Amino acid sequence: TRGKSAKDLEMIGSVTAEVMDGCKTPIFAVPEDAKVRNLSEIKRIVFLTNFQEREFKAFDIMMKFLKPYPVKLFLAHIAKKDDVWNEIKLSGLQKYLTESNPRLQTEYKLIDQSESSEVSLEKFVDENNIDMISLSSSRRNLFARMFNPGIARRMLFHSDTPILVVKGF
Repeated sequence: TRGKSAKDLEMIGSVTAEVMDGCKTPIFAVPEDAKVRNLSEIKRIVFLTNFQEREFKAFDIMMKFLKPYPVKLFLAHIAKKDDVWNEIKLSGLQKYLTESNPRLQTEYKLIDQSESSEVSLEKFVDENNIDMISLSSSRRNLFARMFNPGIARRMLFHSDTPILVVKGF
């Protein structure tokens, strides 16, 4: 994908975004200006969560790709203000994932959405030297995609960090 350099295409979309929307398999989108070009180079990952059940399946699928590689995983949730329940849910999710993946080094973070989700996420990616953004995405109709594009689609035009999108089930 073109990443940040595709700003002028944002209104009409991109081939990568359309593939992400229509494909049922995981999509690994690598911007042309990405520092990291393949899975073996990835050391630090942020997995975005909205605490939905489908994310457990998405996480398992992601881990199948990454199993041979030593990675550090940041579980993250983007929220407008600090909410103690978000932190409790993240802590519980971290505990569960650490127990089911004992060799995985994990940390959880609440990302303050003081600006747009994509700006807040990009700041987090820069501050934590993140090599890949991973998230679960559910199927959405054309009307929803046009007027409220998901974070995966928005990040295609806002970041030069590779994105792994695992479709919801």
